[in-house]
Amino acid sequence: MKLSGKVTIVVPSQICAQLFQTIKEEHEYPVEESYREIPEWVNGSLYRNGPGMYEVGEYKYNHWFDPLAMITRFHIENKKVTYQNRYLKSDTYKTNLAAQRIVVSGFGTLPVPDPCQNIFQRFLSYFIIDERIDNTNVNLYPLKDELYACTETQFIRKCDPETLETLERVNLRDYVAVHSATAHPHFDEDGTIHNIGNCFKGGPKICIIKIPPKKDPTDEFPQGQVMSAIKSSGKISINYIHSFGMTENYNVYVEQPLFLNLLKIMTAKIRGSPMSNSLDWYPDLKTRFRIFDKKTGEEVNPEIKYEADPLLVFHHINAYEANGENILIIYELFITFNMPSLHVAVDKLLEAFEKISRYLVLLTLFCVEYRYIGHIIVDICALRSNEALSYIYLKDLSSEQCEENWRKYDSAEPRRFILPLDVNQQTPCNKNLVDITPAAATAEMTADDTVYCTWELLADTGMDFPQINYQRYNGKKYRYTYGTGWHPKGKHFNTVMKIDIITKTFKEWGEDKCYPSEPVFVANPDGTDEDDGVVLSAVNNSDHDKGKNAFLLVLDAKSMTEIARAEFDIPRFPKDFHGLFKTNQ
Repeated sequence: MKLSGKVTIVVPSQICAQLFQTIKEEHEYPVEESYREIPEWVNGSLYRNGPGMYEVGEYKYNHWFDPLAMITRFHIENKKVTYQNRYLKSDTYKTNLAAQRIVVSGFGTLPVPDPCQNIFQRFLSYFIIDERIDNTNVNLYPLKDELYACTETQFIRKCDPETLETLERVNLRDYVAVHSATAHPHFDEDGTIHNIGNCFKGGPKICIIKIPPKKDPTDEFPQGQVMSAIKSSGKISINYIHSFGMTENYNVYVEQPLFLNLLKIMTAKIRGSPMSNSLDWYPDLKTRFRIFDKKTGEEVNPEIKYEADPLLVFHHINAYEANGENILIIYELFITFNMPSLHVAVDKLLEAFEKISRYLVLLTLFCVEYRYIGHIIVDICALRSNEALSYIYLKDLSSEQCEENWRKYDSAEPRRFILPLDVNQQTPCNKNLVDITPAAATAEMTADDTVYCTWELLADTGMDFPQINYQRYNGKKYRYTYGTGWHPKGKHFNTVMKIDIITKTFKEWGEDKCYPSEPVFVANPDGTDEDDGVVLSAVNNSDHDKGKNAFLLVLDAKSMTEIARAEFDIPRFPKDFHGLFKTNQ
């Protein structure tokens, strides 16, 4: 275990390419192991989602985002751990397997032509939208007691949380007016879902949506609403958004210089080009931060552009409000007693707030609450360019030089941006508007009504697939984040990492030839500290063909030392993307 700093030892490439292969066995019934070291309070299920089947018949998928989805479950109860894995039986899965070829295309894979179609039929197929594209292989999220697999289309798939059986398909367009939504929604404490999607009616738009919680498990999927619809900055393109940040009162997304070219997408089939080739990167275009009120959907400071140097972001770490204070304004009092002349005195009354605060208790029936937020903190995992996008094609990932080539690219950095809210066109220029201490990030107003933001590193290391103590600290001030350590020049290319944002140091777990999944934090229900809990990660070993089985790693979230590993008689888990932990009810 490394406590802080950087690992700088370079080792020969390990054959991580073996991890990007089809999982041949499904385990519908739990495979069981027992481990005394696992704390008794850890009771629930870790669910994971990601690619599982890399070819259909003799035809291979081209891109890491395309293989058919496999859902896995690690159930922990009374110190026993069980493992299950099943393919998501989507329409894409059924159609492709029935034909024994790739009929339904993916993000980077074109469909294999139907040998039974004539030239005219094949030509017409170029203009038909395929409604079978529902290979939801990116993430999972809960809705009441239900579990849904999702990706970045309008379709989500319900799964049985006990058996992992694939249930009904939900088309989000039937419940909220969007054509797609991210695979990283946020949740309020009451279960309300917040997300960002796209719609194209009347021109391409970014849509911020809200879906209420289910009141009863037997209720139908709830009807949502579009809170905001923001016109795309490109006429025939739309910004690519994989995730976003949410605070107590705001949604924040990063308008990065990566766009989906809609004209290229519409003509992709006829040009024989996959959708992945429709991504356009503009290296000279600034990154922009957009802020929206969660309750009203209105953009905050729409006349001001919060900009930063170009960057690529897939995953937000957290976002929260700083310098917030509650102020009681004697406003309703004026209206109630028809005393408009007192409006003039509002500023003076606020200045004298401390002097008159003892009398405000008597006026609470006539007062409204006004909340002042000074800044929004936005923490993300950012890449300097789009270079990494060229190296997630399976021809590279499945080669023996997989890790060696991957090490050539820069890793994602944990960065912090601070967005001051108290700005307008009269705000002085060339002055740092960030008055939080300590803070290395800056924000300065420029002459063209732009706030230019610089970032600070949360730790001098590479990290992605970030997680936090979500239930207690999402949208709030926090100290720790967990993620997959990314070390292009390190002995262990991937690790399980914990970053202390205050000290800017990190701890990590790593082991030779081991490749951990995105870590998931599980809070101790009786804990008081932010990092009271355990961290779970599904770990693959590249020597699985030599008897080195995969295992579920359990780490102490404070020290990042190993508590236990549940090793199953299973050579390999899927090389998945994301997941969640659901406690036993």
